[in-house]
Amino acid sequence: MQRLSLLAAALLLCACAAPPRAFDVTRLERDVAAAEARAGGRLGVAVVEPSSGQRWVHHAGERFPLQSTFKAPLAAAVLARVDAGALSLDTKIEVRRDELSVCWSPLAEAFQGETQSFSVLDLLTQSVAVSDNTAADVLMHEIGGPESVNAMLARSGVTALHVDRYERDLQLQFHGLAAYEPAMSTCKGMDAAVERLPKDEHVRAFEAYLRDPRDTTTPEAAADFLLKLDRGEMLTPASTRVLLDIMHGTKTGPRRLRAGLPPDARLAHKTGSSDDTEGRNGATNDIGIVTLPDGRKLVIVALLTESSAPQETREAALADVARAAVGAMTSPR
Repeated sequence: MQRLSLLAAALLLCACAAPPRAFDVTRLERDVAAAEARAGGRLGVAVVEPSSGQRWVHHAGERFPLQSTFKAPLAAAVLARVDAGALSLDTKIEVRRDELSVCWSPLAEAFQGETQSFSVLDLLTQSVAVSDNTAADVLMHEIGGPESVNAMLARSGVTALHVDRYERDLQLQFHGLAAYEPAMSTCKGMDAAVERLPKDEHVRAFEAYLRDPRDTTTPEAAADFLLKLDRGEMLTPASTRVLLDIMHGTKTGPRRLRAGLPPDARLAHKTGSSDDTEGRNGATNDIGIVTLPDGRKLVIVALLTESSAPQETREAALADVARAAVGAMTSPR
């Protein structure tokens, strides 16, 4: 009887120590390759199961434009200042009219008078959940510029995700515009400025943007950022909750990762997008932490660049990535 008990205990120990079921890599490879072919261009993907650390990457080590996905690491850097006592969520920041950024910025579109004050929490919410460029630039300036974001990432061991420019600089350079004009704070004004630009200058700027290593990430680095955030390795528990709550409320990209998830799944995510240039798109991105209905989690990164497909097709390809990731995790082997 004692021997049987010992045997049962040993079997139980082995069962508890057994590694989680591996991803269905064959399915991931097949479905992500199909999504990339559907969208054209280059599709960088990382899928990670946080509890085990299992990871699958497509286009590993390659660099992709961040566009507005950088606003999630920016928010983490701001909250790190809150954790250090240098800021609080209630701190009021005065924004001057001449500090407004370029479209996309609902804050700038609705701006009244020469100055307005916003709390840090307001600006974080506008920057991440709405993807407001003015809110992001104001927060970036408040913490000391892009180098402060990179320093925070480096302290957390995320070194291949680089934030290098304010939105007001990056978007002008993306389009080939020489200097900021106040009218560019509205989408109508920005579109008019781009329309006045000679086509060849616009195309040259776009080609330079695609070659530029600034404001880029690898799929792995974006996944590492999300993993460390979710595990509480980057911020205090309170600040981690603040950022994840804001990311759960993201209003952009409903047809991207979210569209490929089960109806009851929760998604904390950040999108990033660029305009098209002569039918080519610089970035259609979505990065997020998925909580499935049964409580299991997945980190999914989908970064699409150099696609000539319509927006609907590009976004559907990102939804396909989410569908493939969930299917690879849940399908029987």
